[in-house]
Amino acid sequence: MCKIDYHDVKTPETCPGEDLTLVKKPLDISSGKEYEKCRYAFFPDRQLCADEPEIVVKAYDSILFQYQDTGFFMQDITSDEIPAQWEALGKPQIVVTSLRYADILKKDFPQIPVISIYELLQQLQISGGCNSTDYALFYPETENESDNAKAAVRGLAESMGAKLHDTAEKKLPYITCCMDCRDSLKNNGRDAVHILELIYGMGASNTHMIHEHDHEHDHSETCEHGESSAECGECSDIPECSGVCSDCSADCDNVLNASGPAAAEPPAPLPTKDEQLANLRELKEVMLQLFWS
Repeated sequence: MCKIDYHDVKTPETCPGEDLTLVKKPLDISSGKEYEKCRYAFFPDRQLCADEPEIVVKAYDSILFQYQDTGFFMQDITSDEIPAQWEALGKPQIVVTSLRYADILKKDFPQIPVISIYELLQQLQISGGCNSTDYALFYPETENESDNAKAAVRGLAESMGAKLHDTAEKKLPYITCCMDCRDSLKNNGRDAVHILELIYGMGASNTHMIHEHDHEHDHSETCEHGESSAECGECSDIPECSGVCSDCSADCDNVLNASGPAAAEPPAPLPTKDEQLANLRELKEVMLQLFWS
């Protein structure tokens, strides 16, 4: 597994006096009132909220479906208000999307129990073979090595059908549990996806994501017997293409770079700082409308 500290992305700064915090207990559907205390509180990292707010909504909804007493915790990780807000929610276990957030909480507020969303989702036995892509695993170095969380990321990816590699081969896309890392990799011209995008669907920045296997190419060749090597009885033991271009001899670069109707669209750009800030504002409004109105 690739271990690189890859944080060169900064989350957008809010305007002075603007409060994008949202810390709330869930509503009890039967009574219409808030739960007295929460079992869990979902704490998505700011970069995920700014980049892919739809995933935040879907992730919270999926946890809330299983555990109706799950609160929501959208807050700056550096805020001194976190302990008091945690106590107001009934001292729940905090569910983080960022291993860096887990590090900070464990270091600064050791009284707060923390679990990654990846461990929680694995406990819920999330599965489904909907992605057969080859990926290289990528995660940042953390002060407190979270082996359970990293093992959960691997397990979730494999349960979704992904084929994982510990080293980055040529053109092999990365899969990560760090939104900062995903953005940094994409900014540096690498193909990368967040594990939550596989689970909840690709966000806007990956709508037209291109992987080396996302095209069809003809690997059939005419053998010395004058037939297709795939059909010739004497040559039929030639292995079929696995879909990973680095494993075969096809001229896949020409296919990827081809022009015309069959050519794939380039990936959409990452959101600008202004767009990220707009996403944060809209996310707070949407969460209130969906879950507290």
